Amino acid sequence: MDADELLIRIRGARDWASSEADRIFAHSETLQSDGRAAEALNASIEARAFQSIRIVLDEILRPGTHGEPRPGPH
Repeated sequence: MDADELLIRIRGARDWASSEADRIFAHSETLQSDGRAAEALNASIEARAFQSIRIVLDEILRPGTHGEPRPGPH
């Protein structure tokens, strides 16, 4: 695998992690509004994990351009 292919794969993984975080955050909000607080919390934690992956992959692609992680889905 060459550098271009590696960048394509990293970008794909970053985009996937971002979409999963957004999807799970939305699901968490639905659970919360349905009064299912424990399940909403679990979903929120899972979404944060995907958000963390996205942040790390962003930092690999653009070193030094990231400050503190942004709260919520992105």
